[in-house]
Formats: sequence, C-alpha cells, structure tokens
Amino acid sequence: MIGGHGRTFTAQWVAAQRDYLRTLWDAARSAQSAGRSYAELVAGLPYDDRFSGVAGRIRATPDDLAARHADILS
Repeated sequence: MIGGHGRTFTAQWVAAQRDYLRTLWDAARSAQSAGRSYAELVAGLPYDDRFSGVAGRIRATPDDLAARHADILS
C-alpha cells in the first residue's frame, strides 16, 4: 500500500494501524456510553507494547504516543 505522502506500507503495518485505530474508536465509544469525560478517556487508553510499532513508524517516542492518542481523539 502507498499512503498519501508517498510512503509504502506492508500488510502487517496496515493491520497494526487498523488495530490501533479500532482500539481508540472502541475506547471512545465505551467512554461515551459510560458518560466518562474526555480526561477519563485519555487516562484509560492503553499505552502498552501493542502499539510500540506504531510509535516507531510515525517517528514518535512511546511517551509521545500518549499525546498522539489525545490528539487523535480530540
């Protein structure tokens, strides 16, 4: 796959990105259904090793990934 910025992606990367976005989407829907605030949503997001590959591919440190989660959800 070739992204809109000319970078190529493997099937594994596309699957990892899909899983990452699905996790964020599911967390947002769950938080909304439970009446949780945005701050509670962000605090409860998983920042574990499942997304370490995402951080590397977007040239972000694992610590920066937490901020990216919040940006994506805002």
